[in-house]
Amino acid sequence: MKKPGTILKALMRGGIALAAVIAVAAIFSGCKSPIEAPDAPDTSVSRVALNQTALALNVGDTRTLKATVQPATASVKTVVWSSSNVRVAIVDDGGTVTAVGLGVATIKATTLDGGKAASCRITVGDSATDPDDAGTPVITSQPIGGSYMKGIPTAALTVTASIGDGGSLAYQWFRNVVNSTSNGTPISGAVGASYTPPTADEGIVHYYVVV
Repeated sequence: MKKPGTILKALMRGGIALAAVIAVAAIFSGCKSPIEAPDAPDTSVSRVALNQTALALNVGDTRTLKATVQPATASVKTVVWSSSNVRVAIVDDGGTVTAVGLGVATIKATTLDGGKAASCRITVGDSATDPDDAGTPVITSQPIGGSYMKGIPTAALTVTASIGDGGSLAYQWFRNVVNSTSNGTPISGAVGASYTPPTADEGIVHYYVVV
């Protein structure tokens, strides 16, 4: 038979442990969650400006335009670049303009937020040249497409064209995800009568050339 004192000590130890657990729980239950600061309101774009409003270039020249979005705290500063005449000048997503033919084109930067726009007039060749006076190219053979094996080099796509007014021809090749000769993506450096498409990736790609 155990002594009563032994049982009492065990109960006391249990009581102390229980009291400790309750005390800790009370301490943690008294803590308050930190108050989160509200998100700052979005700041809309008020205007956009380009570092150049007019440029005179020769065929093959490149220049990079810089778009500055105001205010400086605007939440979305992305701009979309476009050209009014891809026969004369093209522009990539970074604002780099390439002169591809004689004439005049307008390069525009439009903000994704609010549709604010700024533009730069590009004159390629003689500033007195009127693009409407240029002769119309006569295309005598079109590029021929086909199916190709991945990783195997392809034959070049080629266009044959001529012009009767003694002028020079300019070329720009485009790629497109649909079978259309508009709204394609200009291919950097593809400014000749022929273009060899890559075959590293599988899929269907449409190509066309503007002369």
